Amino acid sequence: MGMSTYPPHTQTSQALEVFVNTAQMKALELAQRFVIRWGRFRGRRLDEIPSDYLRWLAEYCEVDIIASHADTVWNWREGVGAHIDGDA
Repeated sequence: MGMSTYPPHTQTSQALEVFVNTAQMKALELAQRFVIRWGRFRGRRLDEIPSDYLRWLAEYCEVDIIASHADTVWNWREGVGAHIDGDA
């Protein structure tokens, strides 16, 4: 009872995949909620600002955590085809 029909290495791979997917989703949620504190988009969350600005932040922002969050959100948008244009 309760025995899986999958080989142990497959079970481990599946558990790791679930863990990685969960960690990635948590990182995305955190990144999306990050609020910009300066400039044209001051007071707006990363999930609300245009994709071209996210890309700029990811490439040129000297604050690592902001660049990392911007990159995370931009890559998610790229993967699901959900970019926000510059008129946002």
